[in-house]
Amino acid sequence: MTQEQLGKANHLASKIQQFEAALCCFEWEYEPGQFHDLTPRLIIDFDDCDGGRDQVQIPMNLNKALIDFLKDEIKAGLAQAQKEFESL
Repeated sequence: MTQEQLGKANHLASKIQQFEAALCCFEWEYEPGQFHDLTPRLIIDFDDCDGGRDQVQIPMNLNKALIDFLKDEIKAGLAQAQKEFESL
């Protein structure tokens, strides 16, 4: 393995760990192959008019759609990173 390949492998390994950590926000594996959905609530955090911070919860119907989208994107990114890592 060349130094360039080693650098790319380290980058991809880090990327894989980040995707796996992100996925843990939405689900976790309690037995091999069996996932538990954590059903998180998405919250938007923003600066308010008084110079402080405020938070607004996203409505449940939109929350579910966004979570499903995020999980699909994270899983796709994880699969791609793992595929690239294995091809090195």
